[in-house]
Amino acid sequence: MASTETVTQVRVANLCCALEADLVHDVLDSQAGVRRLVVNTVTKVVTVEHDSGQISAVDLCKGLAHDRARILRGG
Repeated sequence: MASTETVTQVRVANLCCALEADLVHDVLDSQAGVRRLVVNTVTKVVTVEHDSGQISAVDLCKGLAHDRARILRGG
């Protein structure tokens, strides 16, 4: 797959505190292709800069499935 830098926003319904934000970092920081992520516990949105050739938006959500994640915007 070709390397394509993408920004994806994921709404995580069960995200409400710093501990859960740390869990999101634990899950996504270890994924190949994830460059940077910002977790906002107030809006329950995780913004991920990633190489969509290595990890898709769908795969990002699969990693957070236990937290009821869904794609808001991105590739």
